[in-house]
Amino acid sequence: PQVYFIDLPGAKQSVIMAGKPTVPASDDAFHHIVVANNLLGGSIGGRLAQTLRIQKGYTYGAYSYLRGTSYQSPFVASSQVRTNVTLESLEIFKDLIGNYKPTFTEDDLAVNQNMIIKSNARKFETLDQQLGMLNKMSRFDLASDYIEQEQAYVMNASVEDIHRTIVTHMDEQQMVYVIVGDAKSQLSRIKDLGYGEPVILDVDGNKI
Repeated sequence: PQVYFIDLPGAKQSVIMAGKPTVPASDDAFHHIVVANNLLGGSIGGRLAQTLRIQKGYTYGAYSYLRGTSYQSPFVASSQVRTNVTLESLEIFKDLIGNYKPTFTEDDLAVNQNMIIKSNARKFETLDQQLGMLNKMSRFDLASDYIEQEQAYVMNASVEDIHRTIVTHMDEQQMVYVIVGDAKSQLSRIKDLGYGEPVILDVDGNKI
């Protein structure tokens, strides 16, 4: 993985983002990634938020998500943490994402299915939500029964299916890390993450 750092002198928090490109939102694998990611960072009940917020108190929230596009949809895990725990938070991201596959069990699959099914039951209650569904169908040329197809996948996915998706699309070793924070106090510490010398960028993403 490559690590990039954008200096914001005196920052009281560090913004952490880790991610990689995946598949277009029209690809069946897109929904597979959404399902696989749910227990990692899809909600406050995900491992990222439970560890970084509930257990450690480093942040108010930590999530991972897919941003659907018509080309390579980015998979992103992110949080804003206290400056003095930047490295510790990065190590948690590295551990939770990197070890997600071997720690995702049959019990996790059952919990994940239950969470998604309950969430889906409330997904299209309003006219705005239904309009959003129609817009999504139009934008990504999805089948008229795509909701039923997605629900069927949730119900029938196996642990092996989830593991395959994690390996193919959520490999931590293929991710890019971007940190925005106070370089004076944090840059030297980030080297201890084990991913080499961070590349320094300006606010426009240009190398300094």
